[in-house]
Amino acid sequence: MKFHEINSDSLNIINAYDHNSVTIKKNTFHKGVIIFPEKIISKPLLTSYKDLKIDNLKEVFEYKPELILIGSNFSNKIIDKHAQILFIDKKIAYESMNFDSACRTFNILLSEQRKAVLILM
Repeated sequence: MKFHEINSDSLNIINAYDHNSVTIKKNTFHKGVIIFPEKIISKPLLTSYKDLKIDNLKEVFEYKPELILIGSNFSNKIIDKHAQILFIDKKIAYESMNFDSACRTFNILLSEQRKAVLILM
């Protein structure tokens, strides 16, 4: 497998992360953020899987991603049943994982030019 460094002024490549925040283009964002390849939306009300509702995810569904990554440090990574139904109805794949793994996976998807969204809670 070949690895290539990603350099882009337009893509939201995660330069650094810890268990509570990410740094993108020298800006630090804390939990409650939705990261698209080319824009970032602060959603401080996204604090649990129960907050994954159509009202909080309107911009995500308008973007029509092929995959939604949900990063959290919750011990239980099972997404609320209502959120699962919402993603299935919209025909959008989703994956819930720990905060760090979600950040790394998002960068890989960006390097592959995939239409992905990262939700950090």
